[in-house]
Amino acid sequence: MYIYHMTNSGLLISANGVKFLVDGIFSVNNLFNPLDAEMENLIMQSIGPFAGVDCLLFTHCHEGHYDGLKVNQYMESNRNTSLFLPEEALLRREVRDYYYNSGERTYLLGGRTDCYEFSVKDTKVRLIKTKHLDDVSVECDDHYSIVIDDGTNKICITGDMELNDEETEKIFLGGKFDAVFFNPVVFSKKEWIRNFMKIDAEKKYIYHIPEECNDQLRYRQMTLYNYGMLKNKLGNCELLLKEMQKIMLKRCRKSA
Repeated sequence: MYIYHMTNSGLLISANGVKFLVDGIFSVNNLFNPLDAEMENLIMQSIGPFAGVDCLLFTHCHEGHYDGLKVNQYMESNRNTSLFLPEEALLRREVRDYYYNSGERTYLLGGRTDCYEFSVKDTKVRLIKTKHLDDVSVECDDHYSIVIDDGTNKICITGDMELNDEETEKIFLGGKFDAVFFNPVVFSKKEWIRNFMKIDAEKKYIYHIPEECNDQLRYRQMTLYNYGMLKNKLGNCELLLKEMQKIMLKRCRKSA
């Protein structure tokens, strides 16, 4: 399995010949990093590492993670890609019309079901409804954390998940992960830091960190300070600060 951290919460994941693009098509009108024109062109034209994406996945519909107009354009041009997104996306006209006209490749997350599971080839995906960090951001009812398991490596993309006791147990109780991706706000409360440290993961990554020139909310400043204060206690934790940083998970499949 390999993973490219694009910018913000965007991740391009390849496992068993299957590609997932998570929170990778987002609005320029967000309070973090914009999607630069060169990368956007590679995505929209399915060029280079972005060729052959099997699934678009979105944790939620905030501007730093999602752009309905661009998603609509992408799906019109990429007929072999499936789309998984929260139901609230239909409140916005851009995707609503696409869904009703050609929704056979579009799967909505919502209603009474809190967990969705599907497989692409030998790779399993679980989308689990989790609480958004509402006390530090705009309220968001439809938020999903994503678990991808290719049979050898298992990762979790938490999006903007609140790391309280209930949500942490919902995702991480009794399971070991090879890599987990977290919003840096998890360092802002003692309870969340405690839960972060308890999670059993080979590697923990902090993403969704803006560049200094885009640090309107001082997330970067906050993250660097908190990470510096806690680094010795956090274990195998790394900040993702570079655009298109590549992560390789090399754990081998166990012999039968």
